[in-house]
Amino acid sequence: MKKENDQICTYNHKILSIFDGVVWKICEQCQLIYATQKKGQAYEINEKEHFDNFPPGNKYEFNSLINKFEKYSEKNTNQLTFFDFGCGAGGELIQAQKRFKKTYGFEPNKKLYEGCKSKSLNVINNFNELFKIEKVDVCFARNPFRYVDNFLFTFKTFIELIKPGGFLVWRDKYFNWIPRPNLGFGGKKVNPSQTETYLMKDTIIFHLEKLGMKIHYEKFYFNDTFLIIAEKDKEKKNFKNKKIKRVIIFNEQVISIIHILRKKLSYLRETIQRLIYFFRR
Repeated sequence: MKKENDQICTYNHKILSIFDGVVWKICEQCQLIYATQKKGQAYEINEKEHFDNFPPGNKYEFNSLINKFEKYSEKNTNQLTFFDFGCGAGGELIQAQKRFKKTYGFEPNKKLYEGCKSKSLNVINNFNELFKIEKVDVCFARNPFRYVDNFLFTFKTFIELIKPGGFLVWRDKYFNWIPRPNLGFGGKKVNPSQTETYLMKDTIIFHLEKLGMKIHYEKFYFNDTFLIIAEKDKEKKNFKNKKIKRVIIFNEQVISIIHILRKKLSYLRETIQRLIYFFRR
């Protein structure tokens, strides 16, 4: 059940580059950058091997995220239903069972899905089954959208799983600030394992608001990750298009320098946090 990006995002789209058989486009309104290439056999084999060996999630990070979410919820978690979109090896679902009234999950990888079922976790494997499940109070996602074939269609389906007044807890890696240097602009060969979509910060916020999500908490980190906690509006409101800043494509040397600086800033931030924690003990 797949659609092209520009069938979902109905604004004007233009070609950014055509290189190494890959066509990169950008939406002139929401600034979504995406590729139109089809996955080759080698890519699919590499992707399968990558997911077959996907590790369980970090239970301490998961519980920290849920603790943060509880600050925005009027109900205790033991009164809420929970859905993990892209539940992987099922580590987060096991933790969620200890805190939520009822838990569900979706995992497209067959080996990981079978592993979840062997742990008696309530998990589905078919994307079309998402349209049949009961709406949930909390939808959780950790790093799934880098690997989907079509971000906008999948993301819209994901948000529709949340009941009015329900919450999204989204922890992910993204490609913000500036697209990385593998779009073919500098003549560099495009990495075949590259995600088909670049999720810019403004693009993410744009589509959340368009789909009726009120953002309570957003944090975009220098280490290419982010955390968003948002609530679905109980009443459907008309979405007003807003102008977001245009994406600037720099050359590879400038981009490399910027990413090095961001990594150093991220390392500095983590070091300061460790020192603060140490001296407070």
